[in-house]
Amino acid sequence: MAAASPASNSSPAQLPRKTAPRARFSPKAALPSLLTWGLALLFFGPFLIYPVWNVLLGALSTANFATGERTFHPEYLLLPIQRPIIREAILNSFYLGVCTTLLASLIAFPLAYAGARLSFWGKSFLTGLLLVPLLLPPLVGAVGLRQMLAREGFINTLLGRNEDPIDFLGAKFLMVVLVSALHFYPLIYLNVSAAWANVDSSLEEAAETEFDEMERISA
Repeated sequence: MAAASPASNSSPAQLPRKTAPRARFSPKAALPSLLTWGLALLFFGPFLIYPVWNVLLGALSTANFATGERTFHPEYLLLPIQRPIIREAILNSFYLGVCTTLLASLIAFPLAYAGARLSFWGKSFLTGLLLVPLLLPPLVGAVGLRQMLAREGFINTLLGRNEDPIDFLGAKFLMVVLVSALHFYPLIYLNVSAAWANVDSSLEEAAETEFDEMERISA
């Protein structure tokens, strides 16, 4: 019986690993990137970075005009939070952002699923129509909702409540949330529909099969 050669006994783990060659720095290849960064700094430096730096420096420091020295005071950042009206505004902004995101997600997710997974007549027209709020300023949507939900508006007229109208606009916070959600839901719709369209349908079918199998075993 022939003896096995040393090459046949060697396992793949014992083979020498090939290391990828390190990329060498090439000035010619880096020239476009350097030119791009240089042009960006030339444009944004005097028109964005320098003004923002001056505003922060003036807000967080005091100048002694006699000596020309500046004293930096980082505690000035906490001054707005010490005022109750500013704290209330920050909390209201936080609540408004959370509620607007939730409502916009509730509007956008079903529409994104329908746009990515369903096929129906007029789909392209409806998709374009859904993006109209993104092109209009929020003031247009606010004026339209005011005409619909006012005491003499379309909704009260449709409900026959002309003598005793419903004051929909009395809920100011909810109206602001509604206007903001109707303006920003196309952003969520575009991202979610694109992500849904890139998901392989075979993965969804495999997940449904696995779920049905687990449900059958548990039953």
